[in-house]
Amino acid sequence: MEGEKEIAKIVGVGELEIQFAVLELMKDGKIWSNADLKQRLRSQLAWSDHDKERSPTRNEFRWENRVNNALSPSRKSSLYGRGHVVNAGHGLHQITENGKRVINDDFDPNDLVESLQLPIPRRPFHWHLNPAPNRGILGTQKVLETQY
Repeated sequence: MEGEKEIAKIVGVGELEIQFAVLELMKDGKIWSNADLKQRLRSQLAWSDHDKERSPTRNEFRWENRVNNALSPSRKSSLYGRGHVVNAGHGLHQITENGKRVINDDFDPNDLVESLQLPIPRRPFHWHLNPAPNRGILGTQKVLETQY
Protein backbone atom coordinates (compact mmCIF):
# COMPACT_ATOMS: atom_id res chain seq x y z
CA MET A 1 0.00 0.00 0.00
CA GLU A 2 2.80 2.45 0.79
CA GLY A 3 4.25 1.93 -2.69
CA GLU A 4 0.87 2.68 -4.27
CA LYS A 5 0.65 5.95 -2.33
CA GLU A 6 4.10 6.98 -3.53
CA ILE A 7 3.20 6.18 -7.13
CA ALA A 8 -0.03 8.21 -6.79
CA LYS A 9 2.03 11.22 -5.63
CA ILE A 10 4.11 11.02 -8.78
CA VAL A 11 1.52 9.95 -11.35
CA GLY A 12 -1.44 11.86 -9.95
CA VAL A 13 -4.93 11.79 -11.36
CA GLY A 14 -5.63 10.51 -14.88
CA GLU A 15 -7.65 12.31 -17.53
CA LEU A 16 -10.57 9.87 -17.37
CA GLU A 17 -10.60 10.05 -13.59
CA ILE A 18 -10.89 13.86 -13.78
CA GLN A 19 -13.68 13.59 -16.33
CA PHE A 20 -15.56 11.01 -14.29
CA ALA A 21 -15.27 13.20 -11.16
CA VAL A 22 -16.62 16.20 -13.11
CA LEU A 23 -19.58 14.14 -14.34
CA GLU A 24 -20.24 12.90 -10.80
CA LEU A 25 -20.50 16.50 -9.62
CA MET A 26 -22.66 17.52 -12.57
CA LYS A 27 -25.09 14.61 -12.31
CA ASP A 28 -27.56 16.90 -10.49
CA GLY A 29 -28.32 18.44 -13.91
CA LYS A 30 -27.55 21.98 -12.76
CA ILE A 31 -25.35 24.40 -14.64
CA TRP A 32 -21.79 24.41 -13.27
CA SER A 33 -19.08 27.01 -13.75
CA ASN A 34 -15.38 26.19 -14.08
CA ALA A 35 -14.76 27.89 -10.74
CA ASP A 36 -17.43 25.84 -8.93
CA LEU A 37 -16.10 22.58 -10.35
CA LYS A 38 -12.49 23.46 -9.47
CA GLN A 39 -13.47 24.43 -5.94
CA ARG A 40 -15.04 21.01 -5.37
CA LEU A 41 -12.37 19.01 -7.21
CA ARG A 42 -9.53 20.71 -5.32
CA SER A 43 -10.06 18.47 -2.30
CA GLN A 44 -11.84 15.48 -3.86
CA LEU A 45 -9.06 14.15 -6.06
CA ALA A 46 -5.57 12.97 -5.07
CA TRP A 47 -3.55 15.53 -7.02
CA SER A 48 0.16 14.79 -7.38
CA ASP A 49 2.82 17.17 -6.13
CA HIS A 50 3.47 18.08 -9.77
CA ASP A 51 -0.22 18.90 -10.31
CA LYS A 52 -0.12 21.18 -7.27
CA GLU A 53 2.66 23.32 -8.75
CA ARG A 54 1.97 26.59 -10.51
CA SER A 55 2.15 26.43 -14.27
CA PRO A 56 5.11 28.43 -15.59
CA THR A 57 3.04 29.77 -18.50
CA ARG A 58 -0.35 30.30 -16.86
CA ASN A 59 -1.52 31.90 -13.65
CA GLU A 60 -3.01 28.70 -12.27
CA PHE A 61 -2.06 25.34 -10.80
CA ARG A 62 -1.35 22.52 -13.24
CA TRP A 63 -4.36 20.55 -11.95
CA GLU A 64 -6.63 23.50 -12.78
CA ASN A 65 -5.35 23.42 -16.35
CA ARG A 66 -6.14 19.70 -16.50
CA VAL A 67 -9.74 20.41 -15.40
CA ASN A 68 -9.94 23.10 -18.09
CA ASN A 69 -8.74 20.52 -20.64
CA ALA A 70 -11.49 18.12 -19.55
CA LEU A 71 -14.01 20.89 -20.23
CA SER A 72 -12.52 22.25 -23.44
CA PRO A 73 -14.99 22.30 -26.37
CA SER A 74 -12.09 22.23 -28.84
CA ARG A 75 -10.55 18.98 -27.55
CA LYS A 76 -11.83 15.78 -29.14
CA SER A 77 -11.07 13.78 -25.99
CA SER A 78 -12.83 16.25 -23.64
CA LEU A 79 -16.26 15.87 -22.11
CA TYR A 80 -17.56 18.10 -24.92
CA GLY A 81 -15.86 16.01 -27.58
CA ARG A 82 -17.47 12.88 -26.17
CA GLY A 83 -20.91 14.50 -25.98
CA HIS A 84 -21.12 14.26 -22.19
CA VAL A 85 -21.40 18.02 -21.56
CA VAL A 86 -22.93 20.99 -23.38
CA ASN A 87 -22.17 24.69 -23.20
CA ALA A 88 -24.57 26.72 -21.08
CA GLY A 89 -22.79 30.08 -21.47
CA HIS A 90 -19.22 31.37 -21.18
CA GLY A 91 -17.45 29.07 -18.72
CA LEU A 92 -20.73 27.31 -17.88
CA HIS A 93 -21.41 23.62 -18.44
CA GLN A 94 -24.29 21.19 -18.12
CA ILE A 95 -24.28 17.40 -18.27
CA THR A 96 -26.11 15.70 -21.15
CA GLU A 97 -28.20 12.54 -21.02
CA ASN A 98 -25.22 10.76 -22.55
CA GLY A 99 -23.05 12.09 -19.72
CA LYS A 100 -25.54 10.86 -17.13
CA ARG A 101 -25.41 7.41 -18.70
CA VAL A 102 -21.65 7.32 -18.11
CA ILE A 103 -22.08 7.58 -14.34
CA ASN A 104 -25.19 5.43 -14.08
CA ASP A 105 -25.53 1.68 -14.26
CA ASP A 106 -27.14 1.79 -17.70
CA PHE A 107 -23.86 2.88 -19.27
CA ASP A 108 -22.61 0.64 -22.05
CA PRO A 109 -18.80 0.45 -21.84
CA ASN A 110 -18.64 -0.01 -25.59
CA ASP A 111 -19.85 3.61 -25.89
CA LEU A 112 -16.68 4.64 -24.06
CA VAL A 113 -14.54 2.51 -26.34
CA GLU A 114 -16.18 4.13 -29.34
CA SER A 115 -15.79 7.66 -27.96
CA LEU A 116 -12.11 7.02 -27.19
CA GLN A 117 -11.66 5.40 -30.60
CA LEU A 118 -10.02 2.36 -29.02
CA PRO A 119 -10.03 -1.06 -30.64
CA ILE A 120 -12.90 -3.14 -29.33
CA PRO A 121 -11.53 -6.06 -27.30
CA ARG A 122 -12.34 -9.63 -28.20
CA ARG A 123 -14.29 -10.22 -25.00
CA PRO A 124 -16.83 -7.87 -23.40
CA PHE A 125 -16.03 -5.40 -20.66
CA HIS A 126 -17.01 -6.06 -17.07
CA TRP A 127 -17.76 -3.23 -14.66
CA HIS A 128 -17.44 -3.27 -10.89
CA LEU A 129 -17.05 -0.72 -8.16
CA ASN A 130 -13.56 -0.51 -6.75
CA PRO A 131 -13.32 1.03 -3.27
CA ALA A 132 -10.61 3.66 -3.19
CA PRO A 133 -10.34 4.56 0.51
CA ASN A 134 -6.77 5.88 0.33
CA ARG A 135 -7.23 8.04 -2.74
CA GLY A 136 -10.10 10.25 -1.55
CA ILE A 137 -11.82 9.90 -4.91
CA LEU A 138 -15.51 10.37 -4.30
CA GLY A 139 -15.59 7.16 -2.25
CA THR A 140 -15.52 4.74 -5.18
CA GLN A 141 -14.55 4.76 -8.78
CA LYS A 142 -15.69 2.69 -11.70
CA VAL A 143 -12.97 0.48 -13.05
CA LEU A 144 -12.99 -0.83 -16.56
CA GLU A 145 -11.76 -4.42 -16.86
CA THR A 146 -11.39 -6.54 -19.90
CA GLN A 147 -10.39 -10.12 -20.45
CA TYR A 148 -7.78 -10.96 -23.03
